[in-house]
Amino acid sequence: MRYWDVQELVNTAWAFAKTGFHNQVPTEEAAVASASRLHQYVARDLANTAWAFATLVIVNRPLLSAIAAEAPRKIHTGDSQAISNIAWAFATCLFDNKPLMDALATTAMSRIDDFDEQGCATTAFAFATLQYWQHEPLINALAARAITIMREDTTSRTPQYRHLLDALAFLVERNLHQID
Repeated sequence: MRYWDVQELVNTAWAFAKTGFHNQVPTEEAAVASASRLHQYVARDLANTAWAFATLVIVNRPLLSAIAAEAPRKIHTGDSQAISNIAWAFATCLFDNKPLMDALATTAMSRIDDFDEQGCATTAFAFATLQYWQHEPLINALAARAITIMREDTTSRTPQYRHLLDALAFLVERNLHQID
């Protein structure tokens, strides 16, 4: 794998995640090969790689640290799905990185109208899970965006909103404790 190009590495990590492939040797090899080439990745590649390892519940700290270092420089070129997938992956792995989350929050705020219901839900879930309450304006903006989407949604896809509602419940509970 160390001679594979970026697309081969990203596709392999994605395929491992989609099939639930947990063999330690190839996934470790993919992590090492990916970490050494992250400078060649675009925002979507970083997001897909983080998503794949989080989906497999593989917390490869060197890879996550490398993604956290690279993503703030590139996330502005990604779309809302790249933002939400990176945030979700780091929250799922309980891997806290303030500079990364700050960069994700800044970029998300500038693109809030591009988020769909899943992007709103997973991003709110990530910031709530990692307890980044200093980004409450982002969580509020995600909630407002989700409300707009729900008003326009005639298909009633309520299961998509579970994570968003969980994050908002955390926020309400937190605010109630601050009032006491």
